[in-house]
Amino acid sequence: MASAKPGRFLILAAVLAPLVIVANLAATQWSSLRCSAGLVTGMVVAMFVIARMSPPAWIENWQDGAIGWPDSAQTGIPGLAHLP
Repeated sequence: MASAKPGRFLILAAVLAPLVIVANLAATQWSSLRCSAGLVTGMVVAMFVIARMSPPAWIENWQDGAIGWPDSAQTGIPGLAHLP
């Protein structure tokens, strides 16, 4: 299987990075916008964390199979006796 496409994250970064930069530059000019700049920055960071920590469905299925494989090997299913 091919590795995850980093292009999606680069597109997301290209769209959201200017928003964060503008919000923080505005906060340096006008102190009343500091809370808003922090909110925008926090939301962007949270979006990246959520996107990074939620793998595609085929990765989740692979992880479920990898976790269940040793359990099925210990149940005595014929054909799996050679596994450690």
